[in-house]
Order: sequence, then structure tokens, then C-alpha cells
Amino acid sequence: RLCFTGINGDIVTPFFGAALSMDIRYASEGARFIMAHNRYGLHSSGALPFFLSQYVHHSRALEIQFRKEFSVEEALQLGLVNKIFPAEHFQRRCLHEIQHFTKCENSTISVTKRLTNYTRKALSDYFLYEASLLNL
Repeated sequence: RLCFTGINGDIVTPFFGAALSMDIRYASEGARFIMAHNRYGLHSSGALPFFLSQYVHHSRALEIQFRKEFSVEEALQLGLVNKIFPAEHFQRRCLHEIQHFTKCENSTISVTKRLTNYTRKALSDYFLYEASLLNL
């Protein structure tokens, strides 16, 4: 199955990481990504470091995580969201876009997703490593 997410409004660090775990990401105009962990002296959570470094270069991923926030337009330029829709028609536009994917064969989706996600096998190792750093 393909997983979709809709980003509407302000999204904070752990939810940004969770959103990056999705296959397709749509966002509303005016959405912002708030790196709230920096305000509280915490590390990035929600597997944000893991997923972000898969989308952008290592140095750019680090720079983004230490910022206060960034816009949805920048996220689109970086390939972190697929499309931006007007807030007043956000849900309707998301559902319309998703309908395109529902016409694909399940076997096509399944194999394509498995091949595309091959490098994400390291995610479980990432969570173990993060927990060890925090003495959990």
C-alpha cells in the first residue's frame, strides 16, 4: 500500500519526521515546519534525522534541523513535499490526487514500493541507536 499524508498548518519536529516516512506528501499553502526541538534543547525526533538525510544532502539535513523553521515552498523545492494546495480546498485536492494512484495495480504498487524502500531497511537500526544515545 502507498501511504499519503496531508500537512496543514504548523508541523513540529516529530510530526515532520513522521510525515517524511510517508510515500506521498501534500501540504497546504502557508504550512510551516517548526524545528521545536531547538527551543527545548532536545535532539530531532520522529526519525527526522534519518528521513531528512535521505531526501537532502547530509550538510543540508543538518542545517535544516538547526533552523527555527522553514516554509512549505522551501520544502517543495527540496522535494520534501510533493505538491502544495490552497488551504480552502486542501482535503478535496488531496483526495483528487490520491485517486490517480488507486488506478494502479496492487502488484505494481507493492513491488515498486519494495524496490524504492530498499535502503530504508536501516530504520530499525536507527531507532536502536537513537535509544542507546538517550540511555533508553
